[in-house]
Amino acid sequence: MTILLAALGMGACKKGDESKQEPIASKATEPGAMAKDKAGAPPKGATDSASSAGVAAGGIQRDDKEGPAAVVTSVKGTVELRRVGETTFAAAKDDTKLYSGDQLRTGESSTATVALADQSVMEVAEVSTVAIASRESTADPASGAAVLSGLARFTVTPRAPGEGAFRVYTTAGVVVTRGTVYGVGVAASGEVRVGVEAGMVDLFGLSAFDAEPVVVNGGSAATFEANGTVGGASPWPVDDWGTWRDERDAKLEISATVGAHADAMAALEASLIAAYADLDAAADSVATFEATASVAADKGDTATYTTSLPDGAASIEASFSLGMRLEALTWAYASRAALAPEIYVRHPDVATAQWEA
Repeated sequence: MTILLAALGMGACKKGDESKQEPIASKATEPGAMAKDKAGAPPKGATDSASSAGVAAGGIQRDDKEGPAAVVTSVKGTVELRRVGETTFAAAKDDTKLYSGDQLRTGESSTATVALADQSVMEVAEVSTVAIASRESTADPASGAAVLSGLARFTVTPRAPGEGAFRVYTTAGVVVTRGTVYGVGVAASGEVRVGVEAGMVDLFGLSAFDAEPVVVNGGSAATFEANGTVGGASPWPVDDWGTWRDERDAKLEISATVGAHADAMAALEASLIAAYADLDAAADSVATFEATASVAADKGDTATYTTSLPDGAASIEASFSLGMRLEALTWAYASRAALAPEIYVRHPDVATAQWEA
């Protein structure tokens, strides 16, 4: 464990030396999700819905020998952590270990830096919420993250042999890369922008997940609309993340946005149910292939074994594709769940009226 943590720390330092830029920061002046709500708690239904899931909330017990998926290498100001399965946030500090599903959020004038297991680095701006994604959702394991709200900057290491692409999940789609530097911003409306400093990224919109990706090269930016569609790349000559976020907040129509988040969460829940049903069907196909191949191998039936291979390979590939889609849908839902309470905290009167209508 000590060796792994040291390697992560060295990776973070190396990236910091190579890139002289400071973590991106927002100029947002309104209180974010961590601001204290003096008007009282959000209306029922606007808060964490874990209690309605049918299971008791509680953090996952980790084995002492289990290596972390990431480590917090720097904390400035108010930074909090919520472990997967837990319902509340607690203070995070330097050297805090992070695992798949854990969420990290920053307060006003606060930032955090996270080193992932592949030595990629995530710099989290103020009033932002990010999470650690699973390394096992694709055929070739790889580190990944989610930006649920606010801003984060990624310095992704080149891929090792057999290592999959680095993925960043958002409200409206997925950013896929194999080594580059870029920022991801998630506005309160659910709109997402990706600005690439160096290298190249592929953008997959949630509305057409199997379509060809939109490619964004260094010096360009592109936007996911809140509905999951992806716009074309355009020049991005300056780092204007703070201005972009302020402008999006200024244009926010509170009542319409709260309703849009509620509708989107309902649609995402339906999509998740359908995707899990598809995954069950794919698992059945894989099990059938394995059974057929095993019997054929035991009997020395080369013809049957060879004939079963194409369908078996297709079933396995489909299961991994569904796994990535499920993770994308899950993080999109989590992002909406993070954005809706944030809007309530900033605009309690308008949001309460909308929720109770």
